[in-house]
Amino acid sequence: MFKRLLLSVLVFTNTSSAQDMQELKKAVTFIYGQAHVRDQNGGTHLLDGTLGTAFFVYYPDPRGGKDYGFTYVVTAKHVLKDEPERKYLDKVRIRMNNKNGVGVAFATLDVSDSNGSLKWFDDKDDPNADIAVLLALPSADQVDYRTISSQMLADAESLKKSNVSEGDQVYLVGLMPQFTGEKHNYPVVRHGYIALLSDEPIPLTPQVKEKVYALELGSWPGQSGSPVFLSLSGNRHGGFQVGESYVLLGVMLGFVRNEIPFENVAQTDSVFFGDPSNIGISYVLPASEILKVLNSKEAQQQRDEDIQAKTKQTSQH
Repeated sequence: MFKRLLLSVLVFTNTSSAQDMQELKKAVTFIYGQAHVRDQNGGTHLLDGTLGTAFFVYYPDPRGGKDYGFTYVVTAKHVLKDEPERKYLDKVRIRMNNKNGVGVAFATLDVSDSNGSLKWFDDKDDPNADIAVLLALPSADQVDYRTISSQMLADAESLKKSNVSEGDQVYLVGLMPQFTGEKHNYPVVRHGYIALLSDEPIPLTPQVKEKVYALELGSWPGQSGSPVFLSLSGNRHGGFQVGESYVLLGVMLGFVRNEIPFENVAQTDSVFFGDPSNIGISYVLPASEILKVLNSKEAQQQRDEDIQAKTKQTSQH
């Protein structure tokens, strides 16, 4: 069932950009899997359950004809890792609503190969960029889902053109592990604001700095990998836009801990002091990182091969 449910089939005609929140929720899927969890005594336990959130992105390719394109699953890369074991998981399962409106269906996705290397596309230029993308098209006649068009993905130029700044409204759509629904996926919608837009990379750890957005938006375990949408409707910077209008701002990475960086006087590195409490700020990886991965030579090569196979198949009939 799983093999038939998720096929790398290319024909997909749903190119409309969903502008209604109820439609945007259908682009979200829940990630399940088996991973180790460390207890307070330092021991580890292998558990099976929710790991995080993912969503579907549509990448049009006119070489295949009108309304032709590729559908990808997108999430934060750390969702696919067994952190205590410091390696990628072998596989995960994603959960979607059945097309007939009754019950849910699971599909299995490979994560790593026999050597432990990630099978998903990521940013080869920046291994620390927390993004993973996989070509995988659900069967539209079996499951109910939508895609986020790549044209909805915001970049620095479009944000500048729309005069986006601190205080603009954002919405997260993702998994709440405490209640996922028994017969239907129920993603939660959380509302917040852009807290900081910086031209400089922000330290995520003492060793890693990344270009991220800081949002006044609560995030909890399970919401990593969620899409975060920017609202461009209503009163904004002296203008008014009627109706709902969203763009994908980025991918939720997680909440910011109450840790403050200091320079180590005796050494040349940095140290963090504080505690692990949630300060109410979350980091989001810009949607431009998704586009970077989708436009990578590896992803393009896969599309080229599939287009060539389609063309060959068509010529034989």
